[in-house]
Amino acid sequence: MNFESIGNSFLNWLMVSALPALAVIIISIFLYHWIHRPIKTIVKRIIHPTKLNQMTPEDAVKRRNTVISLASTVSKVVIAISASIIIFRLLLPNLDLTPLLASAGIVGIALGF
Repeated sequence: MNFESIGNSFLNWLMVSALPALAVIIISIFLYHWIHRPIKTIVKRIIHPTKLNQMTPEDAVKRRNTVISLASTVSKVVIAISASIIIFRLLLPNLDLTPLLASAGIVGIALGF
């Protein structure tokens, strides 16, 4: 058994696949926690009671909280799915994810009906 070649192949795998995957994980965790603040600020600026929309302050707060929760959840799911796809591409470069994504889309459409 040649330990030098095993060590070289492990270092090669570490530099080519593992470190970029770790960077993707760190960036996605940062985005996952950071995305809530701008969403909250934007929604607070957009949704407020006016004479045109006949919304009470309590209704505006409820609507703001609902939209903030929905937008945060959607953005976090998009970040998680994107990071997962990138990590799969880095760690398993020979695996084609296109059929898997197509199947998920078809299942989503079927469940929608």
